Amino acid sequence: AMALELFHTGKKPVVITGAQRSFDHLESDGPQNLADAISYAANGAPGVSIRFGGLTIPARGAFKAHTSALEAFQATSQKIRTRPTLPLTPLAGQDIVIISAWPGAPRLLVDAAVASGVNGIIVEGLGSGNMGSEMGEGVKDALDAGIPVLITTRVPEGSVTLAYGGDGGGATLAQAGALGTGTLRAGQARMVLLAALATGTDVASLL
Repeated sequence: AMALELFHTGKKPVVITGAQRSFDHLESDGPQNLADAISYAANGAPGVSIRFGGLTIPARGAFKAHTSALEAFQATSQKIRTRPTLPLTPLAGQDIVIISAWPGAPRLLVDAAVASGVNGIIVEGLGSGNMGSEMGEGVKDALDAGIPVLITTRVPEGSVTLAYGGDGGGATLAQAGALGTGTLRAGQARMVLLAALATGTDVASLL
């Protein structure tokens, strides 16, 4: 959904749906989700959205909020602003990894990603976009090596502000060149970086 949102320029709705229960389940949600998606595609607002469990969720900011509930998806609140229109471009060939931070996390995974030749790194940080000092040092070295790093959070709601100092603090890493993802979580941040690299677009303009 996020990939479509980044490239969609038409004035018609594009709707993504699916199911939480299998097609042969006695109370499968697939048929109703599909019917709802068709109805919204015929009558809904332009843009890309997810239609699931009776809810219409905008693609930008969407995340899966529950493993099994029929109302599976939610979206973080988004500020409306103009973003560049991207030319249709294949996204294959870019290697973007997602690395989770935890209290006391070492730099091992960041160093391994750099050594493997990744094109970009998404760090799923703590709180408003922070990590331990050792991992932060690894991120700074990755930035020095020319690898773009976006910092998001594992917290479901709220914006990544990169406000704290210290070696693993978001503000320190922002000064080194890392970018906060605002209200986009890891999966969508990865799609943004993929699209930016594939099209030669400044990633900050897509966040």
